[in-house]
Amino acid sequence: MHAALTEPLAVAVHAVARSGMRTGDSVVVFGAGPIGTLTALVARHDGAGEVIIIEPSAERSAFAASLGFSVIPPDADALTEISKLTGDEGADLVFDTAAHPSVAAILPSATRVRGTIVLVGVYKKPVEVDLQAITFAEHTVIGVRVYTRADMERATQLVSDDVLDLGRFPVKVFSLEEAAAGFDTAASAGPALKVLISSERTQ
Repeated sequence: MHAALTEPLAVAVHAVARSGMRTGDSVVVFGAGPIGTLTALVARHDGAGEVIIIEPSAERSAFAASLGFSVIPPDADALTEISKLTGDEGADLVFDTAAHPSVAAILPSATRVRGTIVLVGVYKKPVEVDLQAITFAEHTVIGVRVYTRADMERATQLVSDDVLDLGRFPVKVFSLEEAAAGFDTAASAGPALKVLISSERTQ
């Protein structure tokens, strides 16, 4: 079961590697889906200080909190809470795994002066971004696209070493006959962070 997480974990490994994160950096992750949660886990494993997660789903927020992350409640103002948790400075690194227009609009405000914004999620179409704010704050903006062979190898090693406690990851398995329901579940942004289709047919 853990092996099925290797590919999305490689994306997270690549995102953190691209970010240039340093030990003790404060991190914000927008989105607690599979990629967002794995990115937070990798960042913490690699030495991040405060790791803050913003997720509108109450179920996914609860799971992220159970992993020990600072989770901003869905009904709270994200920027206000980020400011409180980062000493009114904003985060050193902000990972956008949500790829939602509402997130793009506040990325600069969540990031400290000369901090880094990492775009991990893929937007379906162009969105408005405050480039003036990015310029004035001298932010670095980094795009992330899948992973390299080295990232996959490291992800495989992390799974093998079982250092991220992936056994707690909510995985739901569907049979071949239930494949349609499996795709619906995967698209629902519900509590299951990974959906698998088993090749074993039910009797």
